[in-house]
Amino acid sequence: MLWQSMERIIATESLRSMYVSDYGNTSDENRKKMHRETMKTARPEYFIERAVTIEELMVEHGR
Repeated sequence: MLWQSMERIIATESLRSMYVSDYGNTSDENRKKMHRETMKTARPEYFIERAVTIEELMVEHGR
């Protein structure tokens, strides 16, 4: 439990200090992947898997 809390704190601080200019030689795809993995550790509640309905997709894509 304590270790999980520490991981979240460290990941949150990493997100705060992450700048695009620091990763200039990294492709956009790799930079996004690294940011997403750090975000998953810092804020796992944002990544709760759930089923998406057709209606939700239609609203999201304006159809």
